[in-house]
Amino acid sequence: MNAHIGFRTLPAQSLDASVVGWRDEQLRAAGFPGALASGLARDPRLDLHALIELVERGCPPKLAVRILAPLDDLPDEPGERLRRYGGTQEVTGNGSSNT
Repeated sequence: MNAHIGFRTLPAQSLDASVVGWRDEQLRAAGFPGALASGLARDPRLDLHALIELVERGCPPKLAVRILAPLDDLPDEPGERLRRYGGTQEVTGNGSSNT
């Protein structure tokens, strides 16, 4: 029997300020850097619990964002996805990242 992991898409709507604050606190407590946590907290399309679970299992926060970022929001350039959420990623001339 194959295990299947389902992903759900949340509606693109604005979140109440108290919800954004709570999400930000949860992400920071899980180890997400401040600016990245704040950016992620405002995006209702991201599954907060899935992000935190990946980090709790040893995934670096920035990689968790890259894994779970919405597919309809694919970046045109390397590192664009992280910059969009307030994270930073330097890209060298050969396309590799230095974070």
